[in-house]
Amino acid sequence: SLTNLFLGLISAGLSAILLATVGIPNVAMLYVYSILDLFMLINSFLFMFNILPFFPLDGFNFIASFFKTENKFIKYNYRNGNKIMWSIILGSLIFELFFNVDILTWYLKILYNFVFRPIVFLGVL
Repeated sequence: SLTNLFLGLISAGLSAILLATVGIPNVAMLYVYSILDLFMLINSFLFMFNILPFFPLDGFNFIASFFKTENKFIKYNYRNGNKIMWSIILGSLIFELFFNVDILTWYLKILYNFVFRPIVFLGVL
């Protein structure tokens, strides 16, 4: 997941460097900026999703490194982490369809404000 964060930051930096040096003289450069911005957003959201603390994701491995392997939370998460993760994803879709509330998007928006907004604030984009 740190790879996604670094790739997002690198693409944001490349976009800023190109904008400062080349500018936007033609339509081709607009496509390059769009691709770099999309690459940054996709990698940022993949990073944010990967830090969820469920078994197949990297967030679980980070948390599990602080506990012993016989810990009840770790054992439970190994058995049911996939189910919990899919329940959150499907539950988010069900809440969106029936109640117009998207739980996963709330989570991503909160993390978005901690990853993307500081990049914009620092003037990289």
